[in-house]
Amino acid sequence: LQVLDNLLSGSIPRSLGQANLTTLDVSGNQFTGDVSFLFARDKALSTIVLRQNKFKFDFTNVDLPQFLRGIDIAHNQIYGSLPKRLGQLPLSFIDVSYNQLCGPIPKGRRLKRFSPIRFAHNKCLCGPPLPPCKK
Repeated sequence: LQVLDNLLSGSIPRSLGQANLTTLDVSGNQFTGDVSFLFARDKALSTIVLRQNKFKFDFTNVDLPQFLRGIDIAHNQIYGSLPKRLGQLPLSFIDVSYNQLCGPIPKGRRLKRFSPIRFAHNKCLCGPPLPPCKK
């Protein structure tokens, strides 16, 4: 499902979380609220693009889909920390920049290969590929 660059507003219907989608792209709109219900380990989602909206939710305990290959949540108001399982997924792209995320980037060689720009402009993310966390 691709609904991008339409300046749509309001919240995403919870029923969308029950749809059997492999790709979801709602970038470039003005959607608001908590869309953590879109994520779950058993979902078929391989690509999720939420960038440039006004989503606001705690990302810490989001259960990422097991087949996730790409995630772009940049330019929102998402807070908390990155889910630990993020470091175990075989991602081909990631962008979590320009949010309010904090804490260490999950360990795993996969995340280290991405540019620091993909993690920049957050509240206090740290660890490779960003500078080390303060002790």
